Amino acid sequence: MEPVHGHLNPTFSLSRALNKHGIEVTYAVPAGMFDKVRDQGFNCIKSNSYSWIGEIERYLNRDKPFPYFETLLDKITGIYYKMRKEDYARILTAVKPKFIFLDSFLSSDVLFIHHYRSEHDCTLVLL
Repeated sequence: MEPVHGHLNPTFSLSRALNKHGIEVTYAVPAGMFDKVRDQGFNCIKSNSYSWIGEIERYLNRDKPFPYFETLLDKITGIYYKMRKEDYARILTAVKPKFIFLDSFLSSDVLFIHHYRSEHDCTLVLL
């Protein structure tokens, strides 16, 4: 999934300001945005999953006929949910952030982050 880079651009100024105050910033982004963030000089981790709320199946399969069966199967088994949950666990365990800035485009990911932040000294900010 290649989200619009415009969602990241406003965060770069904020991240630079945080860096000036000694706060390390690490982005977790899909592979298609990894180089853009690294080119800005920030630490970056590749996210291997996609937001599971909404019509992600349509986006991921936009060049194919709509995968009705796969979509139905995911709604029952929660494949995308499980992938996203595991991806967040991997990223948060590696980075151990003090702050998590979450793009409101991905606000459904609060479900994964809430558990982590409730067990660690971590602040969640929705952008």
